[in-house]
Amino acid sequence: MNKYPICIISKDRHDICTTHLLFDDYNIKYYYMVEPQDYDLYKSKFKNVINIQENNLGIYYARNFCIDWSKKNGYDKHWQADDDIKSFYYRPKTEKYRDRIKINNPTKMLLEMENTSNVCVNFGASCISHDGFVFSKKNDIDINKMIYCFQLINNNTFARYQPDISEDIDFSLQLLFQNYVTLIYNTYSFTTPQSGSMQGGCNASVDYNNNGRKKRNIELVNKYPQWFNEYTKKGQSEIKPSKIWRTFKQVPMQKK
Repeated sequence: MNKYPICIISKDRHDICTTHLLFDDYNIKYYYMVEPQDYDLYKSKFKNVINIQENNLGIYYARNFCIDWSKKNGYDKHWQADDDIKSFYYRPKTEKYRDRIKINNPTKMLLEMENTSNVCVNFGASCISHDGFVFSKKNDIDINKMIYCFQLINNNTFARYQPDISEDIDFSLQLLFQNYVTLIYNTYSFTTPQSGSMQGGCNASVDYNNNGRKKRNIELVNKYPQWFNEYTKKGQSEIKPSKIWRTFKQVPMQKK
């Protein structure tokens, strides 16, 4: 069994969320973290549902609630997961690319990442890679990059998610500026539906109302003007790749 709880943040998707399906058969502990307005619907379907106490405060509030809730319950780390993950894959290196082997039981993956975090004294957070990005990755683990989607987080840092900004990038940078390391596992990957193709979630979130994506990206540029640029691609606000990640030189340090 995994040592740290998996907090699946979900909104308006009690009947179509999928992440729990990857855990149900393997004694993996997870909790759906939902707003009061959705609580009864989720509770009618799932055993472990946590009421996050406030409606419509956005993803930053839900993510911070997970940190505080897991810490209050005695955990020094916790997992945060999106609610629309469809599958996990093992991605070992071959001569030209990374192989792609479906994972049925993710327990080994979870324990490997948890055990690594427990022996790393400057661990900030880790995640696995999106399946669409990982096929050509050279390193089994990249360090000091952005964490996202399916992530293990150290509860004992000063980093907190902020409103009205691209929260994954900003949170990762907070950790790195505090001299923690982030670990991105390219030996594992996950898949999700195409962005925006499911109801609920970010599509129903206050974060994305009234052109919120663009506002959040612009706020990121305003906070780190020398490192980020916002642009529009196919009608959607995007952030250009940044060299800021190369500026962090800290390496994982193992407990003696």
